[in-house]
Amino acid sequence: TAQTPARVRLRSQLEPAGLPIGTAVRLKGILSAPPQPELPGGHDFARAAWFDAIGASGVLIERPQPIAAKLAVPLELQVHIAIGQLRAVVGERIRAALPGPRGSLAEAMITGERGAIAEERIDALRDSGLSHILAISGFNMAIMAGALFGLVRAALAAFPRLALSYPIKTWAAIAGFAGAGFCLVVSGAASATTRAFVMIALMLAATALDRPAISMRNLALAALVLLLLAPESLLDVGFQMSFAAVVALMAVYEDHAGERDLLSRLGIGHGTASRVVRFLAGTLASTAIASIAVAPLGTFHFHRLAQYGLLGNVAAVPLFTFAIMPLVVVSLAAMPLGAEAVPLWLMSQSLELMMWIAEWVAALDGAVSLVPAFAMPALVAMMLGGLWICLWRGTWRMLGLTGIAAGIAMAALSPRPDVLIAGDGSPVAIRLDDGRLSASGARSDSFALAGWIEADAEPRSAKEVAKAEGFACDDDGCTGLVEGLRIAIPRTPAALADDCTLAAIVVAAFAADPACSGPLLVIDQRALAAHGAHALFIGGGRIRIRTVAAASGARPWSGKAATARALEADDPPALVLAGPTEGLGADGIRRHGGPR
Repeated sequence: TAQTPARVRLRSQLEPAGLPIGTAVRLKGILSAPPQPELPGGHDFARAAWFDAIGASGVLIERPQPIAAKLAVPLELQVHIAIGQLRAVVGERIRAALPGPRGSLAEAMITGERGAIAEERIDALRDSGLSHILAISGFNMAIMAGALFGLVRAALAAFPRLALSYPIKTWAAIAGFAGAGFCLVVSGAASATTRAFVMIALMLAATALDRPAISMRNLALAALVLLLLAPESLLDVGFQMSFAAVVALMAVYEDHAGERDLLSRLGIGHGTASRVVRFLAGTLASTAIASIAVAPLGTFHFHRLAQYGLLGNVAAVPLFTFAIMPLVVVSLAAMPLGAEAVPLWLMSQSLELMMWIAEWVAALDGAVSLVPAFAMPALVAMMLGGLWICLWRGTWRMLGLTGIAAGIAMAALSPRPDVLIAGDGSPVAIRLDDGRLSASGARSDSFALAGWIEADAEPRSAKEVAKAEGFACDDDGCTGLVEGLRIAIPRTPAALADDCTLAAIVVAAFAADPACSGPLLVIDQRALAAHGAHALFIGGGRIRIRTVAAASGARPWSGKAATARALEADDPPALVLAGPTEGLGADGIRRHGGPR
């Protein structure tokens, strides 16, 4: 039917069925709608799923059973199956040559499959600023295409008659394009890889036509092509970070094309040792520029900043460029001959050295800074300021620093919520007097709690935050004080009656009795179902409420209930703004009641 999702995503803890990719199967599992954000303004998994045509996610409860396909397989699906089968074969060959953790790293470098990498290794790469190496994107693909371009052109130039009579640069560009295309296919054509492929294809086309390959015009054309193909990618963090880094690098390249003269004035010549110094200086400069360019985006989306990313990249990028990526090319070329074992082993040694660098940098004191979530206008101000600096020429480009400074100030002044309520009513977190979060009704593995901790830049573990510090709890529920207001979390309707007379804010995971009119605010099952997770900001005599539904708006991926509520003209104003808190008793309770 029209309501049947085109795709579903299922995970399984059962033993693998061993079925080849493309097999028609009968499944039994538990499905649910893609999850909504865990807090207003948080990452929207439902939005990403909608654009990927994924209508449900869930877990298998039985092993898949193969069946005979009753429908013709669409051409697009046939292409995806063929690519998946190729990737599976490559992955099997890698695991056969390199069993264990080394094989998982090598597989991630070649096919983009990172599921088998240990979590502590992922953390080390992220905290050292090297996680981009595992993402098959512009950096990896540029090295692949550039290596093939250079090798083919050098080989053809060895034959003078050929070099003087034919356009060998064009032929080399075609070889580089083919290498980038193969990298795109083997990696699974993820969005970041597709972006890189389009950009590199345009650069190679410009090279073949004797046009400047590195220019803002080509970059703008690549962005235009990508946005025409997938307009939703504008809000994708990968799109934003990759283009921010490349714009900054191109701006510096165009503005300081005479950097070689600068190095020459510093006494750096053109010998072998000087080439090494130039390469390291270029790596240091490009890493610093790209790191500064993506820092606002990284802190906005991930709430953390790798302080020693520059050190990690300077140490690891030469190894990646001159050892790991060439061995990736050799390993892929050797696979049809069954001779991939030796280059894969050599690549694994290089990858282990890279991991040692990552773990060493990540273990340094102060390697990671946690940054609390801040508002979108602050990010927009910083990015507009950066674009002003990159796109204009002359000294007045420095006016962009004003936008950057304004964005930083806005980010520093962004308020943090005083109460957080999950979409199903549990857990509930309050901000203690010392600024820390404390959660009631949370398991240490709660998805919502993990998102709150990350957005709040909370250094403590989920287990510590979930101790319900600042709450008084019994079998009937919990109560706590936040900004002088008593918040009650009843567990049963029977406990609600007392809370309605004693609390200023009531949060119930069930439908509250309409007679509960004493509290300033009642958030029950109906409000949570309609509006999703809530964040309350208390201060200045007001309780300001932000909800997931209000932040997401009426969108196809927002869910029927949230969309219907967002479209209602008579949405209850009390769910947007509660009344003033003047006239409260010493215990934070309004004796005469208040609006719901």
